[in-house]
Amino acid sequence: MEREGRKTVAFAEDPTGYGRGLGHDESHATITTMTAEGGGSEKDLKWFEKLTELDINLHTSFVSFTIQSLMHVERWESLVDLSNGLNKATENHFAAQLLPFIIHAQTTLYEAAASKTQGKRNELDVRVKQFENWKLTNKKKRSRQAMITGEIPPEEQEFLKDKTALEKDIFRLEVIENVLKSDKNASEKLLENTKRDANVCEEKLKECRRLYFQYGVETDRLALEEAAKGS
Repeated sequence: MEREGRKTVAFAEDPTGYGRGLGHDESHATITTMTAEGGGSEKDLKWFEKLTELDINLHTSFVSFTIQSLMHVERWESLVDLSNGLNKATENHFAAQLLPFIIHAQTTLYEAAASKTQGKRNELDVRVKQFENWKLTNKKKRSRQAMITGEIPPEEQEFLKDKTALEKDIFRLEVIENVLKSDKNASEKLLENTKRDANVCEEKLKECRRLYFQYGVETDRLALEEAAKGS
């Protein structure tokens, strides 16, 4: 977070739209100022840039402080929800700054979910081995009547009950894990596209500057030629 004059600005405006993050010291104009001076057409402006009474920088300052606080206390779900909410509300205007925080939180959540899933798989493996060992040691102890009627021993019934419950837990955790992985991959793809678009904009800006410089050189040359003819 940084200060511009008397206003606190959460995300400094970057000419390329990328590369400015929380805590980056920059002296560029704020979003509101650039919108007013840019002279762009009304249809090219985002909804919040059309509202002169709305200071988007003030709101993003509150959000950025909250995001940092949530990261400090490791409230990853809330961090993701809040950041995605700001991205959605501002049409991904601050995506380049928010996505690294989002991806970090989503990666943490995914790894925790994957660890829980693996833990349940290990628990199931242990339970299956316990039952297999029981079968080996009790194979000859089943009564003739039980073998004839097909009666299931209490130990096997307990095993089947545990196995069903563990498999249900594993399925539930796998669903959560897959959703978190999908969300993380989507955020990584969006960040990749944002960087790509920023690089394209930066190259176009460099080309405009080159052409503008060339125009200035040619203008000076023509002025010198006209002056020479007049003398």
